[in-house]
Amino acid sequence: MEKFTIHNIESLCNIKAHTLRVWEKRYNIMQPDRKKSKHRLYSNNDLKFLLRLSFLYHKGIKISKIASLSPEEFKQLTQKSNDTTEQYLLFINDLIDASIDFNENSFEAIFENAIKLVGLENTMRHIIYPYFEKIGLLWMNDAAIPAQEHFSSNIIRNKLIFAIDTIKKTAQSKGPTILLFSPEEEFHEIPLLFICFLLLQNNWKVTYFSTNVTRQMLEYYCTNKPVDFIYMHPITNLTRYNINQYTKQLLQALPHQQLLISGPLVKHIHYQHNNLKLLLSAEALSLFIKTASL
Repeated sequence: MEKFTIHNIESLCNIKAHTLRVWEKRYNIMQPDRKKSKHRLYSNNDLKFLLRLSFLYHKGIKISKIASLSPEEFKQLTQKSNDTTEQYLLFINDLIDASIDFNENSFEAIFENAIKLVGLENTMRHIIYPYFEKIGLLWMNDAAIPAQEHFSSNIIRNKLIFAIDTIKKTAQSKGPTILLFSPEEEFHEIPLLFICFLLLQNNWKVTYFSTNVTRQMLEYYCTNKPVDFIYMHPITNLTRYNINQYTKQLLQALPHQQLLISGPLVKHIHYQHNNLKLLLSAEALSLFIKTASL
């Protein structure tokens, strides 16, 4: 069982630590464990409860009303919503629950239900990415271990691969040719798989090189096969290479292809080139995929 500090809870639930302390005293919301230093420690179950409490609170229900709810009333109010944004948040909270407990069946069921309700693209954009952002707060504060990342990432990766294989069977592939890759020492594959799905959905001809790809591999392929675009989505920079220098070298090595870049590191790219296009947002990326394939 994990233990979370009040500041972990504050970040995840978007409720100030001072407010949480007041609620504990005034409404007896819960009584967390304490360190020898008297600092509060919250359990897995405490986190699950507070995620749902914060959902109701941010929905506009007063804390005095929430505190008076019976367990059954509380459960009913935190399970369903007709508002799309609230539905997304409920799914995110449920995924956090499942990943903290390493409940694979529950995680898969939640993911599949989300896809049935809003589709794979909306599930990835509005549920999975925010989920990773939220649970990443725990890893950065040492409240959870990287095992949770591997646990959930592997399930999501498998679902995306299945979706890609399914769409390949019906894809017409009449659009531009594109090669997808991540640079050396970049191992985050989920965004790349999601982009692969979106491209195939819009009839692009996709070659997928996956992660940790050397420049020599790209040069060899582009020398022997026709490629209109090459695409990367750098998230981390474990080798500490200069992203501007890397971009420049890549464009020099591949003068006949247009380089597309999105992802967190794109904001650090200042190098300019006629064959370079920086996609600074999910909306810009989605628009480019749809319009360039026409």
